Amino acid sequence: MAIYMSISIIAIVIVLPLATYLSWNQSIKRKCIVWGLTFMVVLTPCGSWLAAMSAAHYIGDGFAGVAVLAVLLPSFFGIGLLFFLYGVLKKTYRPH
Repeated sequence: MAIYMSISIIAIVIVLPLATYLSWNQSIKRKCIVWGLTFMVVLTPCGSWLAAMSAAHYIGDGFAGVAVLAVLLPSFFGIGLLFFLYGVLKKTYRPH
């Protein structure tokens, strides 16, 4: 289990600076798209899994980890989806 936690932490540490770089000096629309995708694709599964397995280890019951994962995964994915949809559907106003 420790190897999977290490892989998740490494993925998060690599992707966060990459997302910051991709959204640097960009419009709000582009930032929301980049961070929404980052949140949905990397942070949601890795972060939810880390929190769930930490809770399972602390409580001492694997079913508690599954319950935490079942709550966090759709919640975090929904937040990322809202960011992404806001970025996609936001109108760009350009001066004439």
